[in-house]
Amino acid sequence: MHKILTIQNQSYRLFIICALLLSVSYSSTRVAFSRPGSLIRTPSLLVNTLIDEYHIGFSSEIINTSTFNSSNSIFFNGISNKGFHYGFAYSTHASIDQDDRNPPSDLSFHFGGKVYAAESMQINMGINDILYSSSADHDLSLYVSLLNSGIILGEKKQLKLQTALGFGTGKINADSHNYLEDIAHEARFFFGINMETPYMKDRGGLNVLLDFDGSGTHIGALFNISEQLEFKTAITNFQNLGKLNKYQDTDSETIFSDNPGLSFSLGFKIKDIPRKIPKISNAEINFTPNPNECILTHNRDNLNNPIEIDGECDEIVLQQFVMNINEDFRSLNDSILFMDQKLEFNRIVQSKYDYEIKSLEDSIVVQYLKQRISISELNIAMKHMTQSLQYYYEEEYILALNEVEETIKRFPDLAIAYARKGSIYYQMGNVNLATLNWNIALKHDPEFRQVQEMLSTIEKEIDNIRR
Repeated sequence: MHKILTIQNQSYRLFIICALLLSVSYSSTRVAFSRPGSLIRTPSLLVNTLIDEYHIGFSSEIINTSTFNSSNSIFFNGISNKGFHYGFAYSTHASIDQDDRNPPSDLSFHFGGKVYAAESMQINMGINDILYSSSADHDLSLYVSLLNSGIILGEKKQLKLQTALGFGTGKINADSHNYLEDIAHEARFFFGINMETPYMKDRGGLNVLLDFDGSGTHIGALFNISEQLEFKTAITNFQNLGKLNKYQDTDSETIFSDNPGLSFSLGFKIKDIPRKIPKISNAEINFTPNPNECILTHNRDNLNNPIEIDGECDEIVLQQFVMNINEDFRSLNDSILFMDQKLEFNRIVQSKYDYEIKSLEDSIVVQYLKQRISISELNIAMKHMTQSLQYYYEEEYILALNEVEETIKRFPDLAIAYARKGSIYYQMGNVNLATLNWNIALKHDPEFRQVQEMLSTIEKEIDNIRR
């Protein structure tokens, strides 16, 4: 079947031209995101597509932001519907010191793909860094990786995790920024994590990336600017982040071989568009012609395009049938996503109401407890007042004072307690303390008639004595 690659928007053509010119003019060896199937630097990306897809773009690792010393690459990657990926990259090294004005560059080819797949598990193999023209020694990078994409995380199962574990040789696990450094590229294990998050779903989602290539840890993220424009960013050699913008030798500005880098990649996705098929509304599908050439496969991991037809099938009606099914699935998925968002909004509103109800319940409980405590304290205070009155009549004035003091501890503003205290002091012959407490009682209750009469009587007695 003949395949036609098209780019419909003129702005996309302009982007590609600008990206190529920018990368060549500025263009490490293994620049992050520049190899097909790479997560950041390791070949840990799940190959899972139903149609041919191509990526073109540029990537960069800036190892010194003050001098903009960087490794750069332009790349082309292709992914077939059989699960194979291939591509090439033109890369330029970073300057290893201030005298390195023209660091070398190379053109390398890369091939790989899945050799086994079952359910959510996949085994990939490949060969990278086949140099076409370079002054450096050829050092092929071979790898084998085991990938698992069936891990669901989170209470709401919104996080999907893809892991990769493998081993590789060459520059997969030892790729110095110092291209003159002699490194033994023995085989070492690498590890990668690609986590799909529920954020930015309207643009294809936000993925969190992490891989370990045997010597360095790299952390990054991926999101789509548009349906075809993809942006990736990362911090390579994260464990050496403190070396950023520093030199191994300050005088000569010699860089570290394991220098950390601020990496980014801008890629444009081109999908292989088959020849135009006429719209078929109601038609019977005849499966009898060439049945061995038309094979339908189902991939439940791809919710947008779960049905795939092999590229050798020439049955137009069958192709249209598959396209219609996938289109219906996409519409259904969009409806489900809308309903999920609506349910999530309702859950948030319900949680808000539940929180407000809980707050009101807590407030009522607090007020009830305060009231119960006040009643309990009042009962105890009245018991002390009754006991003090009994001691008062028995002329046990000290004990009566102690009982009044217990009442005042619980209710410092109780006027009757100070009135009782004044009466006790009066009986003890201490007119000054009696007058003081009666005045305090009037301060708390200005309408306390008995206290007013006692103070008036005391004043008359004092006046008679003075006469």
